[in-house]
This record gives sequence, C-alpha cells and structure tokens, in this order.
Amino acid sequence: MALGRHWEWRGFGTISAALRQRWSSFDHALQEHGWFDVVDRYLWVPGYGMNAKMRSGPPIGDCLKFKRLRARWNWLQLWHEDPEDVHRFPLKWSDLVWLAKELHISLPKKRQAVVGFDDAIAIFQEARPPVQIIEVRKHRQARIWRNDAVEVLVEIAEISQPEPISSLCLESTLEVTQWSGPEQMTAARDSVQQAVDALGIHQERLQSMNYLDALTIWSKGERLGSTPQAACDKANP
Repeated sequence: MALGRHWEWRGFGTISAALRQRWSSFDHALQEHGWFDVVDRYLWVPGYGMNAKMRSGPPIGDCLKFKRLRARWNWLQLWHEDPEDVHRFPLKWSDLVWLAKELHISLPKKRQAVVGFDDAIAIFQEARPPVQIIEVRKHRQARIWRNDAVEVLVEIAEISQPEPISSLCLESTLEVTQWSGPEQMTAARDSVQQAVDALGIHQERLQSMNYLDALTIWSKGERLGSTPQAACDKANP
C-alpha cells in the first residue's frame, strides 16, 4: 500500500479472532473507511524478483503497478514502489516495452499506440517466454497500529481467488531512500519488528511469505493452505 521504500512483514493463512478484534480498534489508514474490493492480475515470470500486476479497484482504478524487492532481514523485507511505476490505463506502447525489458520477455509486434486493459492482457499472453497471468481477488482494509511515536500500517486482505485465505501485512510508515543512513534504515525496520512482536504475529497461524512466494505456488496450481511451514521458512531465510 505504501509508496517509496518501506520495510514490511507479510504472511498468509488464518488470522485469529483475538487479533482481528484488536485490529478493528485501530484507526483507519485511509480517509475512505471500510473495505475495498480489488482484482490483481499478476504477471508471473519465474526467476524475476519484481511484483508486477494489473490492478482493478480503488483507490487508483485500472492501473499497471510494479514493486521491487531490495533487501531481506530475518522475516522482514524492504520493498521499493516508485510512484512513477504506477501507470494508469490506457497505457502507451512504450510502457509495455519498458516492462518487457524488466521481465526479460519479448512482446508481439506493436499493434497500437494506446493500450487498454483488456488489450494488455492479450499482449502479455502472446509474449515470449509466456507470461502467466494469475488473478487474485482481494477484500482489503488497512489500519494503523501506534506505540508512542511509532506508526505501522496493518492491512488484512481476505483473498477469495485463487483460493480462500487471509493475508496480513505490516508496513513501516517511515519511508527510506537509497541515501538513508543506517539509523534511518534501522528505525524503519525496527518499527515493523516492534509491531510484529507487540501483536504476537508469530503466534498466529500465518506463513511468513510475500506475494512472489505465493505466486510460485499458485502458478503450479497448488494452494498455500496445503504448503508446509518448513517450505515457507526456506523461502524466507
């Protein structure tokens, strides 16, 4: 949800009633309160560490978005989501060419200067090597956990497709840049760890993994709910 560089923890599985009740007491993260329904069509190319998706739903509407994984620290991960990497539809053909270079794929022959949402899906399906489009339907809401001066976004996403499962994400509100010093980087990272510990996240029935890890499993037609915890531990050293 956050733009820029931010630390986060994410897990998939079951969220206890106790944690849900505690979460519901937090302030809303967005001015528009309540749950939002979004459909993300992930562009999955094995071996490339970029979260690329075509999104339908609020608050932006139909868009193409990218996130890059920059670093790991224990169970926490540093992601970069550049505001310039959020492209609203209709797109320019040059936007698709840029993404194709990032994903190391070749697009079919140029068709039109302006590309609509459905056009983009068809184009990616004809790319080489093939791009697997994995549709994920989410019912999501974000709130803010506070402790003194520390604020962390806590988002619950109820996923209905490709399987019924919950996702919980904790994101630092302290943005860091490539020029941030070690103190800033540590403060942002530690804010998420503090929230993880305070909310008892590791006592929940959640597997620590990101969407790239999840896509690896979904792309094989398998379910996260049947994935052993040990397999996810190996994916998050």
